[in-house]
Amino acid sequence: MSEEQSVVEVDIGLETFDTIWQEVVAKLDEQRNTMAEKRKEIDEQTATCTRVDLAEYNEAHLMVNKLEAAIEVLDLVRTRCLGLESAINYTD
Repeated sequence: MSEEQSVVEVDIGLETFDTIWQEVVAKLDEQRNTMAEKRKEIDEQTATCTRVDLAEYNEAHLMVNKLEAAIEVLDLVRTRCLGLESAINYTD
């Protein structure tokens, strides 16, 4: 009663912790820049008394909050699981 068993190898491109960290930080920087640009647009629209649409600004602000939370979680993994120093610089 021998059945043939086949093993399927799947090549999953695993990423390093540092790669994921850099990607999240890059996305956070991008969203912070977007938020700053939208804030500038809002200030210009307010100065000229035109209608102000806050939808894009609010979306960027929400994404910044989510990415900052992700950075905090990744830093906890970095410090508590991997035993490395914190990579967060709170002075920036």
